Amino acid sequence: MGRRRLLTAVVCAVVSLASPAVAQAEDLFATVGPDFTISLRNAAGLSVTQLDPGSYRIVVDDRSDFHNFHLSGPGVNLATDVEAVEKVTWDVVFVEGRYAFMCDPHATVMKGAFTVGNPPPPPVPARLVATVGPSNTITLTRNGARVRTLTAGAYVIVVRDRSKRHNFHLTGPGVNRKTVVGRTATVTWNVRLGPGTFRYVSDPQAKRVRGSFTVTP
Repeated sequence: MGRRRLLTAVVCAVVSLASPAVAQAEDLFATVGPDFTISLRNAAGLSVTQLDPGSYRIVVDDRSDFHNFHLSGPGVNLATDVEAVEKVTWDVVFVEGRYAFMCDPHATVMKGAFTVGNPPPPPVPARLVATVGPSNTITLTRNGARVRTLTAGAYVIVVRDRSKRHNFHLTGPGVNRKTVVGRTATVTWNVRLGPGTFRYVSDPQAKRVRGSFTVTP
């Protein structure tokens, strides 16, 4: 081999070593509809529950004009149109954290979630206790003290409805939950309280059996 050809071969080898191949985005497949179904799967057809940080290509098949596919999480907030049947492709970069997908009009029943990397576990929601009855009394407490202010966030409310004459009805920004008049029960609500004023009453005697608290950002 001549010196010039040998030199060319050496230069090409050095360039090849100095320029690593660009990592290809991994494909994921999102589907929503036409029934009340929603999913995010990998190329093997398995439901996505955990991914490595990096670049991904998401092929979205929205098969219904009354559903949509909405993906959100750190650095990502993408959605198809509720009133359209469409196929779209999103190029996204996932970082370490928690991501969720849902159909916006039916978010309570059509939803899913996955983690990227190894994020720390989510904080445990604070526990509140709501009590109504058996007399004309109603309270909302935290660690035994009456709630007057809270910080916005997720809460678990244990509701102890001790009277068939009353119920516990909580209202405020984005929240409207109540027990049933005519029966006693102990139930647990998982709620997210945003900033604003919240009120709780016994509906049959709302003017007398009531309370309120504020939630700050």
